[in-house]
Amino acid sequence: MIVSKPRVVIVCGGLFQVPAVQAAHELGLMVTLTDADHKCVARTALSPDGDTFHPISTYDVNGHIFLADRMLKAKENVVGVFTCGADVEVTVAAMAKRLGVGGIPFDAAMNCNDKIRMRRRMDEGGVRNIRWVAVPPAA
Repeated sequence: MIVSKPRVVIVCGGLFQVPAVQAAHELGLMVTLTDADHKCVARTALSPDGDTFHPISTYDVNGHIFLADRMLKAKENVVGVFTCGADVEVTVAAMAKRLGVGGIPFDAAMNCNDKIRMRRRMDEGGVRNIRWVAVPPAA
């Protein structure tokens, strides 16, 4: 069985992801980049020799799971899912879980993303916390 070159998925294609794409290349990794913007700046850092781009919103968890399934079916050698400087921890955690690569647990990602949930978890765990109250969204 031929194993393809290791690949990392980078979720979000903004300015902060350009060094991440470059670092992945320095580590000998191919990159799959996702972002809703076809003209995202990090796309310019992709190599034409095996890197791929998929126009998926960084918040589209189901779209990333669909992509993960396609990557698994194609037997791509995905070794990680990553972002930096983007609040898409839920997307990254869900995709990493689907691909079976290391990452934070989905529940932990949800705790980071949902600030009310985060504050409740801090209170439950006895972590020093500011006084807070959940306010319902405006109608």
